[in-house]
Amino acid sequence: MLANRMRSRGMALLVTMLALGGCDGDDGTSDDSSEPRTCAEEDRAEAFTVGTSQTGDLHTVSIVEADPAEPIRGDNMWTVMVTDPDGAAMEGATIGFKPWMPDHGHGTPVEAEITELGAGEYEATPVNLFMAGYWEVTLDVTDASGASDSVVFKVCVE
Repeated sequence: MLANRMRSRGMALLVTMLALGGCDGDDGTSDDSSEPRTCAEEDRAEAFTVGTSQTGDLHTVSIVEADPAEPIRGDNMWTVMVTDPDGAAMEGATIGFKPWMPDHGHGTPVEAEITELGAGEYEATPVNLFMAGYWEVTLDVTDASGASDSVVFKVCVE
């Protein structure tokens, strides 16, 4: 009798945990079985290496340094270079970093601090990717003339 009651409580606990599963487990994946479970299965992310660039309507943003070299779960440091359509470095720009997990509908609680290094380079730290999974990191660039543009780096974090 006691064993049956404990088994029933265990099943009730399991059902409750599954119902409340929500966003993620320790591995950063959701309970949605249609979502990739590893970065190897993720086809939306793009290769992330030093030299990777994204071009918007008005600006190109290139990764010139990253620590660590591939994005990890937790805090990352990115140094980017912003150039105009002719390839000239854009000094005096304002850059906003917005990490976003579209599969989960949330961003990160930590705002990156942007430091202008000169010659069109800007350091963002920390780029906080606190969960494993697919992230879209949008960089909103407003150059010194006030012209605005956005680029998106699509990364997967193990």
